[in-house]
Amino acid sequence: MTEKKEQFAIAVFSILFILLLSNSTSPLFRWYEISIDPAWYEVIGRNWLVGRLPYRDLFDHKGPLLYAINALGYLITGNRYGIMLIQIPCIFFSITYSLLMLRIEYNRKQAVCLSAIVFICLLPAYCDGDNDEEYALPFLFASYYYGYLFLKRYSSTGCTDFNVYIPFIFGISLGVCFMTVITNATGVCAFAVGIAIILIKQKEWNNLAKAIALFICGVAVVAVPFFIYFAFKNALSDLWYGFWTFSVKYAKSFKGGLTISLNSLLVYSWPWLLVATTLASCATNKKNRIIRIPFLLAGIASAVYFVFTAGPLHYPMTTIPYIAIILNIIKFDSSTNAKALVKAQHGILALVFILNAYCGAKVAYSSLLANSLITSEQKRLSVKPFIRQLYDMLSIIPPNEQNEILEVNCPPTLYMFCDARPPYRNFSDQTFHSLFDPNMRRSILNDFRHGSAKWIIINSYPSDRELLGIIQERYTLIKKHKNLSLYKIRK
Repeated sequence: MTEKKEQFAIAVFSILFILLLSNSTSPLFRWYEISIDPAWYEVIGRNWLVGRLPYRDLFDHKGPLLYAINALGYLITGNRYGIMLIQIPCIFFSITYSLLMLRIEYNRKQAVCLSAIVFICLLPAYCDGDNDEEYALPFLFASYYYGYLFLKRYSSTGCTDFNVYIPFIFGISLGVCFMTVITNATGVCAFAVGIAIILIKQKEWNNLAKAIALFICGVAVVAVPFFIYFAFKNALSDLWYGFWTFSVKYAKSFKGGLTISLNSLLVYSWPWLLVATTLASCATNKKNRIIRIPFLLAGIASAVYFVFTAGPLHYPMTTIPYIAIILNIIKFDSSTNAKALVKAQHGILALVFILNAYCGAKVAYSSLLANSLITSEQKRLSVKPFIRQLYDMLSIIPPNEQNEILEVNCPPTLYMFCDARPPYRNFSDQTFHSLFDPNMRRSILNDFRHGSAKWIIINSYPSDRELLGIIQERYTLIKKHKNLSLYKIRK
């Protein structure tokens, strides 16, 4: 396959990948049924275009780059389809760097086949698209690729000189994660520390200082423009509180709740497989064991992090590059390892790949069956009864008042469905947000005491009795259906 044909195939695969799997942005799916996180990003992103700033006017605790990406998508096309135009290049460059990494140890045809397998393994973790992890993925792949090149050269020549773009790209990766969800950089930062250990062992102080300076420059290239923008808007403190101060409080209180299933075991397995593969490599190939330190640290850091935070299946998307690293390590050691060990490694990986393909196909089929445009209305509503309940509630509200709806403890998909602009800063998951900061709770209660939202839709009564008391004092219950309740403000 020629280079041009290869690039064309990657482009086609990237387009099909987003079209068939990104429920939240693909025109093949019903946009108002998008999952919770992408709905937050889209609501805040499109409202940013009309002057409502993230954090100050609409609150969430993710990094500003996520909302900027969604705002850019809406700016390009005027709807959610524009976000696809950003997702597709992300998948394209992720595949490209996966291919480049695999080519270090494999021939072109083998690398193409293995790269396809790598992205089949992404399917069970993709979770509806427009995730923070997918925007970090191409930068993580690039970092691991250039890091692997450095380690490969050091292994063969002992040379610790590096091209200036390597630490710069690592810095950009951290910057992208810092401006989305910083914990996505857990593995790549541990990998960078491993390379720093090698430079320290070799007493390459000048190279280490240069790498640190370039790394900081990479972070700054991504982060500084956002700080300047929010400072210009007199909202720097809101930015810092939202995506850092509040997020730290949230992280301290968060406890993972992984549901044990074949899917979850597969998507969370890659850090452990990387650790196992690296330890096996250290045991069987004693030459230059130090070059395994970055791989080992990356795997351990990710594994430990997920022990405490495992839950949503899209979290470990950032460990997908580990698959390419695992394959390369096995190939690199195959000439020195016992044949029985190599066969065992290949057998385990083949089984994991087959199971991933099965789970990925099942996830894709279920998503298309539940949400796609070809799904019948009756079937769709039977799969998602919550949508039917929302229909019933919204049919009561006059169309000219649907911009004055406030959700309480609902996923923010309702704002997408009726094209409404949230009336309050804290426009969804109010009870959840109030758990982590007393100041946040006071702000929420103040909104409900003095705000003018005409309608409130509640999904399960809030556990905060004071908040519920304010709602019941100022609003009249119009309709209740199972967990959903519709209230209208009293005149």
